Amino acid sequence: MHLKTDEKKEFELEKAFLVYGARSSYSRREVGYVSEHNVNINSKGVPTIMKGRALKKDSLMAALRQLARQQGISDLVWVDDQTIATSSTLQVWWTPAQSRWMHFQSQGLQLSLPAQNPPLVWLACGECLMVFALKENIKPGPTTALHHAPLFNVFANAEVCAGSMQKPKDGNAKEWVESFYAATFTHANPPSRRLTTYRQGEKALWKHLMTSKKKPAFPTDKLKPFGKTLGEVVQNLEKDL
Repeated sequence: MHLKTDEKKEFELEKAFLVYGARSSYSRREVGYVSEHNVNINSKGVPTIMKGRALKKDSLMAALRQLARQQGISDLVWVDDQTIATSSTLQVWWTPAQSRWMHFQSQGLQLSLPAQNPPLVWLACGECLMVFALKENIKPGPTTALHHAPLFNVFANAEVCAGSMQKPKDGNAKEWVESFYAATFTHANPPSRRLTTYRQGEKALWKHLMTSKKKPAFPTDKLKPFGKTLGEVVQNLEKDL
């Protein structure tokens, strides 16, 4: 069995991949198993799919890379110092400790001034933005332990509550961060949740950081552990993509 393309190239059928799916609890088909089969073609050109085996990850990635290159698609990704990882569906980057202008409109805290922020890890996937904090001001990797971002408008699972934030049109990392800080910080999510271990609470902490003449650095020793590494969070996200 042969296939002719518009490029006047002729391809011969060699392998078959069978995809087995199952309906999830969300009424959505999920790929559960993929098998790889050789194909036998008889003298009349009729193909028969032979006994198969479970498709290994390396074999799948190799086949996809080869097909992509034949279609003029490169899997080479150029990254900058702030990019940690990137794919067609997920962006992961970090911002080092830095001063950011912040707009608070919350009971007991109504200020718009710059304040030192801790180093942060950001993940963007479609309409979703997540943010975590780091104890050390160095570029993180898969084994880096994450901490809760000490920021308002962020849920306990690290997902950002959009609120007044405008999703960037291009969806690139820099625009995501600028959109986040351009929004008004109104409350923790949920309001009763403690974001740090700072004794006087987060409002007192941010007020101190914004109004102190000494311009203190963010006290990363007051961050609360998230309980997962960056690699674990990314792996869990990819399961749902």
